[in-house]
Amino acid sequence: MGTIASLPFLYTFACAGLNTSLTITIFLTIFFIAILAGNVAQQEFNQIDPQWIVIDETLGIFTAWFFRIDDSFFQLILLTIFFRFFDILKLWPASFFDKKVKNGFGIVMDDFVAGIMAGVTNFIFFKIYQIFA
Repeated sequence: MGTIASLPFLYTFACAGLNTSLTITIFLTIFFIAILAGNVAQQEFNQIDPQWIVIDETLGIFTAWFFRIDDSFFQLILLTIFFRFFDILKLWPASFFDKKVKNGFGIVMDDFVAGIMAGVTNFIFFKIYQIFA
């Protein structure tokens, strides 16, 4: 749900043409809030990676968004599909953070890594498409 809820915000960012400094500031703010929220939730509710914490999903799709080729809605949907694929699959090093790092940093980093994997896959996909189109 965090991924889906994030899409209107990312699309708005894309349409607004936010400058790089502001975009990175927003990203880093979400990054640190997500770590803090993960730590607090784990301590308060005595749960490891509570499923109702979804800000890490927001961070993951935001990470993938940095690799977009253009600002189209299609691009955002494709990034979302790639992100969900890698978030569910949890390839290494995402699996390391998911299984071994049991704090807010681990909660955030597995989605961050999945976002990087999704973004790189998206970038490669579009570069190959451009060669053959």
